[in-house]
Amino acid sequence: MIDLHIHSSYSDGKFNIKELSDQIIAANIKYCSITDHDNIDGLIEMKRIMENNQIVFINGVEFSVLYQKQEIHILVYDFNIEEMSTVLKKRNQIVENKRSEELIATIDLFKKEGFLVSDKIKLKNKKTIGLQIALDVYDNKKNQELMIKRHGHLLNEKEFYDQYQAPERPCYVLKSGVDLNWFLENLKNIKCDKILAHPFVPVSFLVKPLEKTDIDYLINRGLNGIEVYHDRNTVEQIIFLKRYIKDNHLLFTGGSDYHGKIDDTAIGYYGIDKIIPEFKLTNYKL
Repeated sequence: MIDLHIHSSYSDGKFNIKELSDQIIAANIKYCSITDHDNIDGLIEMKRIMENNQIVFINGVEFSVLYQKQEIHILVYDFNIEEMSTVLKKRNQIVENKRSEELIATIDLFKKEGFLVSDKIKLKNKKTIGLQIALDVYDNKKNQELMIKRHGHLLNEKEFYDQYQAPERPCYVLKSGVDLNWFLENLKNIKCDKILAHPFVPVSFLVKPLEKTDIDYLINRGLNGIEVYHDRNTVEQIIFLKRYIKDNHLLFTGGSDYHGKIDDTAIGYYGIDKIIPEFKLTNYKL
């Protein structure tokens, strides 16, 4: 069994490295990777545990990248940890510097639209600023009364986003992050495999899924593979992606995208009773 998409508590997973390693070993995994969001702090510890248990461990990380004013995720595998650590420190400092600007701009735009924003909103580092503020605004009863008066009914969360926070809408602020050009430029001298994560599964309900033209563009820009097996990919999408990687001679991976939640797909699976059957990276395959 294999699983190349697992998250630990170093990003938004529930379990720490020791707890997660126990689950991986119990699942009888033969190839695995930890792919925390923009973080590789758990790799050395996990690699040691996996190798002591005869499990092939592949260094991994899931990069958050801005593309077309939205966020996509790119899985990066089989890299030198020191080199990637330097890139991630640079990336995360850029994001941290931008977050204060994003916070102020988002609050100002919502207020300009007539909404009340709490003075005591508590932002969580692992959560999107725009989404946290939007939920604070949406849950305020006076703001809900304003929505009803303005739109004739209480907008649901999706309608609220489409009306106010989608790109080109009045409260839209570009999420803090690095764009595709930055990502490619800073990884160009690092030996690694760059895999487009779950291309038809948006990172949140605020983001539109990618189209085939987007996949074509990203591959042409320098990504060399696609995550084919993922819990939320339909059978038809998996068939399409398998044909796509074959026609374009690409690498491919699969993973549970396990975060440790009760309703998560089990480690080693991409759906109920669907074992991840295969993968291919530059230096590994099954």
